[in-house]
Amino acid sequence: MEKITEYGKIKLSDNVFEKVVKEGLALTNGRDSLAMERKSISVEEDEKEIRVEFHVNHKFGTSMLFSSMTVMNYIEENIRSIRIGKPVKVIMRIVAIKAKRSFKVNHEITRTIG
Repeated sequence: MEKITEYGKIKLSDNVFEKVVKEGLALTNGRDSLAMERKSISVEEDEKEIRVEFHVNHKFGTSMLFSSMTVMNYIEENIRSIRIGKPVKVIMRIVAIKAKRSFKVNHEITRTIG
């Protein structure tokens, strides 16, 4: 991903988005954590938008709405400060609920920034 500024082109690494996602998940105090898959955070870019998708395990008995809004608000705030110049579509997929034993779910929270 590249951003053109008054100083020239700046190249943004996928690590920037991964770091923002991990920091946002840390704000939930253990309610949400990255799913242990091969690649739980993916960043894709095309000519129209940037797509950031990440998979999450949610802790049973806690508010899914509160934790997802906390994460998404943090991500939006930090991505807006970068001013990329094209829309960023953030997709948070809750793939499992952790309790005594984990069970699979398929919830998706999407937000388009920019």
